[in-house]
Amino acid sequence: RKNRSSVTALDDKWLELLLCLIGEAFDVDGEDICGAAVDV
Repeated sequence: RKNRSSVTALDDKWLELLLCLIGEAFDVDGEDICGAAVDV
């Protein structure tokens, strides 16, 4: 059960990061960001 909640939390954080990348939420530093990765 704990593993499922960990996966759900990771999915939520990954989605939040992708939405920030798409929405250009990084202001000045956004010019330097060209991707994102998660290593589990």
